[in-house]
Amino acid sequence: MPAAFSAAGAGRRQKAGVAKVSPDAASGAGGDKAGTTRLFIALAVPQKTRSAIKFRTSALRHSLRHIRWEASEKFHVTLRFLGQTRCPMIPEISAAMRACCGTFTPFTLRTAGVEVLLRRRHSGVLVVSLEPSDVLSDLKDALDERLRAIGIEPERQRFIPHITVARAKKRVKLTMPPEFELDFEARRVALMESKLRKEGALYTEINSIEIG
Repeated sequence: MPAAFSAAGAGRRQKAGVAKVSPDAASGAGGDKAGTTRLFIALAVPQKTRSAIKFRTSALRHSLRHIRWEASEKFHVTLRFLGQTRCPMIPEISAAMRACCGTFTPFTLRTAGVEVLLRRRHSGVLVVSLEPSDVLSDLKDALDERLRAIGIEPERQRFIPHITVARAKKRVKLTMPPEFELDFEARRVALMESKLRKEGALYTEINSIEIG
């Protein structure tokens, strides 16, 4: 079982907001009546790093209780948000991911600290930012090109690599945001389904592809 986006036991995966679907069922799993499902492509973060991030942000978790903290099992780096996507496209998207990952080798990323990214005028997300990485940018660009080839146009907004750790409906102010450096190896990319729920999104791993 892949290391990220998972936990021991199906019941605990559901509680943490993470589930897993078999590749055989991927092209139809989770889709709505219109035959679409909400997807994104993520770079997996190793379990050791996810645990370290949770520990390094523990003080903030106690001081900022009014925001919704994500379970560490859900920590990831979003490479591409696809949104509502036709289920029959899943095999093509997976093939594009596989072709892209095959042209790279595993590489190292480093965290930079915690900051707030504004989503709307009165809300934002608390994230662990990443140090600039040419390899990560190249991987993102290569993935966009592969997706463009199957009819999925690149996003317009600038790519800001980060790991979301909490979400807030109101503005969050960090007077002394913690800074910490954690190195981790990027070895795997996953196609994820996201089902929105009142208690937080449920992520389902549809496909997982090793880098290299």
